[in-house]
Amino acid sequence: MHLVGNRPARRQHRCRRRSARRGAVARRGPNERWRGGNWTGKAFTTRHSGQRIRRLLADAGYGNDAYYTNAVKCFPEGDDGSNREPTDEERATCRTHLETELDEIDPGVIVPAGKHATASVFALADRSLDGFLDCVLDPVDPASIDPAVLPVLHPSYQDVWIARLGYESDEYVTTVAERLDEFVG
Repeated sequence: MHLVGNRPARRQHRCRRRSARRGAVARRGPNERWRGGNWTGKAFTTRHSGQRIRRLLADAGYGNDAYYTNAVKCFPEGDDGSNREPTDEERATCRTHLETELDEIDPGVIVPAGKHATASVFALADRSLDGFLDCVLDPVDPASIDPAVLPVLHPSYQDVWIARLGYESDEYVTTVAERLDEFVG
């Protein structure tokens, strides 16, 4: 498998949030604070969700060997300043960035985090997503979509949905590892 983690797409166009970013690439040094996608142009660069998705994949043995993505590269802010679900327009705009990343990186498997990310990845293959929770940890093999796709829960919803899907936290991590092993072999 090939990881390049989560880097910003080179083509940055038609994004209304682009002007809010303070640079296309921001690296976090020891004395720098975490900055979200509106600053970096990369998904999962905030403290909570970013650390959780990286920890999940590291605990599964794929910390530097999995390509994970979110539906949008920014923090869609609600009227009250909190995070909100991305709009259809925002997801469609960011899908062009996802497509660019996938072309540049050519990963062996894509790990979309959450319903919207999975729907965006499926849309690239002209597939629709019916029932996200039914496809969590259910790999879509390359015969029907290329590269293979392993949908996982969005980090912000893991605590709620892992148990509802019938897993303990450690079982969820083990299952992620086993599913990724199927593609890496």
